[in-house]
Amino acid sequence: MLELGRALATRLQELGVRVDVLDGDTVILRDVPADARFFNKTHTNLLLKRPAGHMPFVACVDEDLEYTGPDPSLDQAFRTGIRRGGWLAILLGNRPRTDFHDAATNVLCALGFDEREPAVIRSEEACTPRPVGGLFTTRGINLSELARNARSEPVFGRESEITEAASCLIRWGQTRMAVIVGESGVGKTNLLYGVAEKLLRSQRDLSLTLFDLGGLFAGTLFDAEREHTLRALLTEALTSSAMAVAVEHVELALYMPHGPAILSESIDAGARIIGTTLPLYLPKFAIEPLARRLQVIELPEMSPKDTAAVLQAVAGRIAVHHHLEIDESCVSACVRACRSLPGVFPAKAIRLLDAAAALATLTGATVISPDEIYSSAEGAKERGDGVE
Repeated sequence: MLELGRALATRLQELGVRVDVLDGDTVILRDVPADARFFNKTHTNLLLKRPAGHMPFVACVDEDLEYTGPDPSLDQAFRTGIRRGGWLAILLGNRPRTDFHDAATNVLCALGFDEREPAVIRSEEACTPRPVGGLFTTRGINLSELARNARSEPVFGRESEITEAASCLIRWGQTRMAVIVGESGVGKTNLLYGVAEKLLRSQRDLSLTLFDLGGLFAGTLFDAEREHTLRALLTEALTSSAMAVAVEHVELALYMPHGPAILSESIDAGARIIGTTLPLYLPKFAIEPLARRLQVIELPEMSPKDTAAVLQAVAGRIAVHHHLEIDESCVSACVRACRSLPGVFPAKAIRLLDAAAALATLTGATVISPDEIYSSAEGAKERGDGVE
């Protein structure tokens, strides 16, 4: 019969953990609390099973567990674990049957429990700020630094939306998360550059860093991994009141079981967040308690006049890329020609100008005129698609 030891069982019981003995070889620890070290969920389950013969010793956890402990073998096992029937199976190497109690105790201790004293995060430890770095320095784009060095993207005709988003980030109350909603190509990311410049002029101490949530989640398999990444990002942002986070594809946080709660808790703790998303995902943000902490800012399609200003600003960069000159009349011609094309301003106008310049380059031209613009637009209409 498997026994965990009276001292260890008593300590687990004090923490509210239920010890269920399924049979003589299998034990499940249920309702492991969030305040136990290395457990970031509200509750989780840990299964210990005696190996048969010379089979490897196996510890299993439910897929919601996030393990960030110091034991290298366990850490490697979690990263290369096998998912079986809703559990993550962790192979810890060959263990004789007679050593099962020691192996089980070692696993529990590595996960934050000790036979003498359960390892619990004390309040002062939980409030200790982490050093700034990590994701902010390796995965983020500091928009405020770009604006400070005059390397920011130009923004046209969005002053009211920029002001609304920037004011949301510096509010005293709970509503410190702005959600920019707009169709693909309407200029949501570009608006973030404008917010960074606005903050630089009025709130020089507040720095805005941009992250792509899709890129941060790339390669993750379980919700627990994605939640751990999101929590790590927001915890890092909370190390300083002068750090604000801009998150593209913020709707990805809502597809995780605890994603909305993580966002809400971080906002309450002082995190300043601005996210971008598409209109079709907007209903997902209606979930409480997140909904009352949000400021939704709808970004309409850019006007032809402002689109012309954007084209004027990017025409030089397109010309340098294609090694040709772009006639000034091409800007107005491009705005007129792409009105009936799929997509929204300003993205479809930029695509049309780029496509026309590419075709001109292939013909050996050194100057692009309105004729190439209209020709590219007509070709797109005949194909029944965009200009890509």
